[in-house]
Amino acid sequence: AHAIFLLKWHIDGALSLAASGVSARLAST
Repeated sequence: AHAIFLLKWHIDGALSLAASGVSARLAST
C-alpha cells in the first residue's frame, strides 16, 4: 500500500510540475 501511495504521490507531483511548466511557457509567449 505504501508503494502505491508513494507512486501516486510522485505521479501527482510530476503532473503538477508539468502543468506549471506548461502554463509558465504559455505565459512567456
